[in-house]
Amino acid sequence: MEEKNNIRFGTVISFLPESLQKTLNFLPSNIKGQVEEIRLRTNQPLSVTIGGKPLFVRADSLITLSNDTTAYFVTSEEIKETYKRLIGSSVYSHIEEISNGYVTLKYGCRAGICGTKTECGNISNISSINLRISKEIQGVADAVKREFKGLGILICGEPGSGKTTLLRDLILQLSSGSFGEYKKVAVVDTRSEISAANGGVNYNRLGENTDVLIGYSKEKGMDMALRTLSPDIIAFDEIKDMSELLKMEEGFGSGVDFITTAHIGEKSDIMKRRITRELIKSGIIKTVVFIENKVTKKITVSGADEFDY
Repeated sequence: MEEKNNIRFGTVISFLPESLQKTLNFLPSNIKGQVEEIRLRTNQPLSVTIGGKPLFVRADSLITLSNDTTAYFVTSEEIKETYKRLIGSSVYSHIEEISNGYVTLKYGCRAGICGTKTECGNISNISSINLRISKEIQGVADAVKREFKGLGILICGEPGSGKTTLLRDLILQLSSGSFGEYKKVAVVDTRSEISAANGGVNYNRLGENTDVLIGYSKEKGMDMALRTLSPDIIAFDEIKDMSELLKMEEGFGSGVDFITTAHIGEKSDIMKRRITRELIKSGIIKTVVFIENKVTKKITVSGADEFDY
């Protein structure tokens, strides 16, 4: 698994200028495999995120906890060159993604881009780029399996806590029969972050009974799955809109179960946020999983009936 993560690290840094590639390439191999994000900010130190914590990269390719004169400072020219490499010098081939502030990369990795949005949807005056490296950690769903309350699973946690990683392993285990029987799982993977699909190949393991729909909106993807794939389970990342909940209710009424995630900072906020409150009230969810801290990644599992609504 470390080798696979190192390959993804290498793929991501290939979009950087030679100066940054050289510095990051000399990081120790065990460090490369742990990097979750590479952050470039104009005239600020080069940083990486490991275990949810930001660390600075020195010019001599060592990691430091604090920003000092030994840090590698990123220039505006390096930011511009990175953006050009990310889009392959063609804004229009990526315009839909760019207008939403990101570019999708191979293996489910992604570049978040900060700057000024133009009228045509491009981004100018780019001030920072965040390169997120997709991680595949098998076995992380074992904690859910031990405390499983039933199908219909909502995974909650703050951004960067590992919700997608947990979702991915749940899909794998359910599809592979680890929960007691094989389940047909349809994955609506709008930005290819769950499957890391490229050229029709899923580079993340999702099990032998999993079908993946790439590039569709979640609502459209669920509709297609319900009409054409006869799934036992539909899985997608990050429920946001009531229209998505309505489509889930339609599928649930047809006997389909769902797994999804939600950005929630505190467990008590689950019933304060409208979309998750209505999802719990709908009866679709039986098991609520909360990742308490993006550093410790402590997982707690509750039955939906434990929430007072």
